[in-house]
Amino acid sequence: MVPYNLCQSSMDIHGATTDVTSAIEAARRAVMRYISADDRAVAAYVAGSAATGAWSESSDVDVRVVLTSQPLPPQAFVLEHGVPLEWKFLHISHLGSDEAVLRHPFRAPELAASVVLYDPSRWLCDLRNRIECSVAEPVCRRARATALLSAAHEALERVENAMLLSGTMAPWEFRCALFWSIEAPCALTGKPTTHRRGLVHAGQALKELGAEDLYELALEALGVSLWEPGQANECWRDLERVWLRADDAQHHYLARARIPYWASGISELIQTGLCREAGLPLWTLASLLWRATTPEDRAPVTRALGLLGMERPYGPARRCLAARRWLDALMSAVGAESSGSMSLDMDME
Repeated sequence: MVPYNLCQSSMDIHGATTDVTSAIEAARRAVMRYISADDRAVAAYVAGSAATGAWSESSDVDVRVVLTSQPLPPQAFVLEHGVPLEWKFLHISHLGSDEAVLRHPFRAPELAASVVLYDPSRWLCDLRNRIECSVAEPVCRRARATALLSAAHEALERVENAMLLSGTMAPWEFRCALFWSIEAPCALTGKPTTHRRGLVHAGQALKELGAEDLYELALEALGVSLWEPGQANECWRDLERVWLRADDAQHHYLARARIPYWASGISELIQTGLCREAGLPLWTLASLLWRATTPEDRAPVTRALGLLGMERPYGPARRCLAARRWLDALMSAVGAESSGSMSLDMDME
């Protein structure tokens, strides 16, 4: 049971403050209310763009709350006096050792740059300081990249096996394989990993690694290598059209209040000549909306996936082959092998 109502919005997102300091203070107030109702909470912090200084008026505030026992509440997206807050909950064992944190592809970078909101015993501050000192070490970066590539490899294998057995593909699992593989070069080079501009940062990372020729393989895997702005806009319009009819309880990314967040990021990419790079966030939305809509309402999502190279009957098989070429080439370029050491939760990351 969640003692504090994480499903209640206090006002519309368009009233959100553009002051990051005020946004963090709004998060702090919300966290303190939550903590007052859940005695399992031992620490909380802000991660992401609000902590790193890259926050803008279209950004949300990533809130992390550490609990001492299960079950963990589900991830949630709410508005706190106009400030969009994305809540995630961690069991204290997730931060149980420096090594475990440093090897995790997401937790180490976000904790190192975090703003601590609640930490009465100061164990989180001490952990944060230690992680900050080690997070940029090459061995730690490589461990995080290897974890991402292993998870991507396993996810793509599941997709390939399903294609062989039934001829069908789960769009969300395929998206996760792509997303994690695209994040791996960012982990190796210390570039930020974001949902909206992930492909932009991956391109910069590949160039830094001397593997910029792989970028077109990533675009081919996403099905957007030949995209023009009109295709990106059409894909977004189809997804936006069906969003209000979708079951937003399926995933916190689909919360109604997040529509401006996704719209601003995708529009910015298209308007700045990066329409192909908009394919990554559009893949995230299309694959989630596929799960969250009934067959009767799914036609716009089907059209969007078709624009992303999933047109029947051969599109899914082509995407699988392109994704395998991209992943194998990337793993070879960075000297990585699938270790099977990290299984990421597709609904958590």
